[in-house]
Amino acid sequence: MAFINTTWWEDNEVDTTESIDTIVQKIHRNIPEYDDETSNNYVNIERSMAFDRKQEIFLNDTRIEYNLIEFKMDVQKTIDTDENNSSIDNFRIEPEPNIRETTINAFILIFRDESGKINYIIDRPLGDARKMLRRFMNYESRGEITEKEINVTSDFFLWLVYKLFNKENEFELMTPDRNIKELTINAIIGIRGITHDQNTVRADGDEVMNLISTLAFILESESINRVVLKFYYNNIHENIEVRLENNKIAVDPDKYVGEYKNREGANYDYNRMLAQLLLLVYLDIIPNLKNVFLLAKKEGWNQSRIESFIEQVKEKLIERIDSID
Repeated sequence: MAFINTTWWEDNEVDTTESIDTIVQKIHRNIPEYDDETSNNYVNIERSMAFDRKQEIFLNDTRIEYNLIEFKMDVQKTIDTDENNSSIDNFRIEPEPNIRETTINAFILIFRDESGKINYIIDRPLGDARKMLRRFMNYESRGEITEKEINVTSDFFLWLVYKLFNKENEFELMTPDRNIKELTINAIIGIRGITHDQNTVRADGDEVMNLISTLAFILESESINRVVLKFYYNNIHENIEVRLENNKIAVDPDKYVGEYKNREGANYDYNRMLAQLLLLVYLDIIPNLKNVFLLAKKEGWNQSRIESFIEQVKEKLIERIDSID
């Protein structure tokens, strides 16, 4: 298994007093098999709960309730085409409808945030995720389901590269109860950006920070739109691999090493580990790292520092070229 792409949504319709277990039961009920909006048929729908009742995890000194539902369905889409239309003696022969069928396997992680609102993390792209959540909840109006934006920007990505490049990659994060946790960015193993002439440049692999020529090319455009990071967190999560891109977060559960696997040994519960890993990244690691970044901006991370960093990378590139000679 590789990275799992996910999107994050908030339910504006569910009452804050409604339990996670009730929401799960709603999603488990039968839904209409025909979609008037897309003219798609949803058939052979299968759903299964990862847990019989809600689970709990403490993150950032906050108790988070959650459950996870796996689902599978066949989507039948009718394709309109006149290619096979024909006629005999002025009688039109209507072709058989062309039906394209695809199978979807996905999950919905349901949790209640600290404000009491119900949230969903689903491994489907934006438009598809919204439609599926609306169908599972039998919503028909606008605004019941809204996207939660994580707001990671090119400026944030540049700062991450800067911190690792200058070996300032260890951070102390403070919880609401003023407990200190340590986060380390061990590596950037992927980076992608857009150059001034709108070309996409990317580099992947454990040695990406050593690819100075590619790094210089990307940094000069100041338009990084994806990074892949390796985290070490709080002495209990030895390896967490995360891909950040615009408003999307992807995790690689197979590469995860830490407490969520270790405490159950070889027979750990995969769905529990996946749910807790996603919640850890979404609700703890990324928000806290963004807080450190916002503090850095107040303390002087600005255009002048960015330009100075780009020159630093160029100088490093020249040094390497000279060393080859």
